[in-house]
Amino acid sequence: MTPADKNKLKIFYQSLTDLPLEYGDLKYVHFHRKLGDDPIEELKMGLAWKTSESVNLLLGQKGCGKSTELRRLKGMLEETGFEVFLCDMEGYINKTEPLEVGDVLISIMGAMSDAMEERFGSGFGLDYWSRMTKFLSQDVNIEQISLIGPGFNLKASLLRNPDFKEALRKRLRLYPSEMTNQAWKFASEMVDRVRQQTNSPNKQVVLLVDSLEKQQGVGQEKTLAVYDSMKRLFTADAHALSIPKIHMVYSIPPYLPALTPNMGSELSGAALFRLPSVHVLYQAGTPDNRGLDVMKEVVEKRFAQWQTIFTSDQMSSLAAASGGDFRAFFRMIQRCLTKGASRGDPLPFSDDIIYRAQADYKSEFLPIAKDDARWLLKIAASKKVELEQHNLLSTLARFLDGKLVLNYRNGNDWYDVHPLLKEEIRAILGDEARG
Repeated sequence: MTPADKNKLKIFYQSLTDLPLEYGDLKYVHFHRKLGDDPIEELKMGLAWKTSESVNLLLGQKGCGKSTELRRLKGMLEETGFEVFLCDMEGYINKTEPLEVGDVLISIMGAMSDAMEERFGSGFGLDYWSRMTKFLSQDVNIEQISLIGPGFNLKASLLRNPDFKEALRKRLRLYPSEMTNQAWKFASEMVDRVRQQTNSPNKQVVLLVDSLEKQQGVGQEKTLAVYDSMKRLFTADAHALSIPKIHMVYSIPPYLPALTPNMGSELSGAALFRLPSVHVLYQAGTPDNRGLDVMKEVVEKRFAQWQTIFTSDQMSSLAAASGGDFRAFFRMIQRCLTKGASRGDPLPFSDDIIYRAQADYKSEFLPIAKDDARWLLKIAASKKVELEQHNLLSTLARFLDGKLVLNYRNGNDWYDVHPLLKEEIRAILGDEARG
């Protein structure tokens, strides 16, 4: 491998950085339109036809492109006259902790205030964080923590100070309606200011709440607590998430509809939109060339010289092995690039590098317990979730959250085990799988 070849691999590697694309980015591929229905176009149309506040849920597994699609939605809505604010909750909520409605509302309102200040300038957000600090110290009266003092930062404390957060939650549980009313009042004032600022009394405001689906506990006990908290947030506490005067769009994890049947009725008739994995394999396991071509086009847009490094069949193999998950696809390609560069292999790569990259990615799912393997084998056979007992919902949530099971849609929704795991689960079960 020449130095020029190695530099080419570096450029290719960097082009696959896992960051959302902004609206209008030339690297974007309209793969939903190419493969069938476009859920983002449907969501945009629904928002355009609504005349008051609404709640909308965007469901998809991590790595399916939700953050990029939310940016596309933002751009399309702005072109039609909406005022749209995108709030990435990763900077406001600790993603390893269970959620409670009180601190979630504080975080959402804070993120909205910050987004509006970025759009309209400093001071536009009515100094939300100071305002909320005063409310918590005087109205909620958290006596054991000095909120008003030098160096106190409510946003940072919510994100990084577990002792403060627990003390806050204990008090907020005593004042659920006060906290909700405070958040709603602030949101209403902010919408009024947007309409004044834009000289448009009927301006429709949309708040895109991204990254809530990334909540994931560490360890079995905390993971189950996170799942339960997400269920409670979108059922028992769902009314608080419908913010007056604002069209809310929440990104949610793929397991939530299974944990909370009939979610729409809990959220004032919320509309649910799914972003499935790209359909790269038919249910029988044979390749879907349309889906494989879309995956290749995504790579082509980022690095046009990829065919000097991989053959078309090799790229199809990586796309099929990803199960149509862009994040997995990019990671396996990057693994091939670093492996080939470290070995100094000539270009194009040998099939051995493809095989090893897939094996490396598969190892991240292992080991798989026998009970899990039995359930996964049923899913692989029926293409349904095969939930036999309600108390196993948390296991199904783990399968979907960890992407051992992927969600597809071509006509109807269906599920399948990650393609790299099918032979593994058969090997784990041995004669039991063959019987």
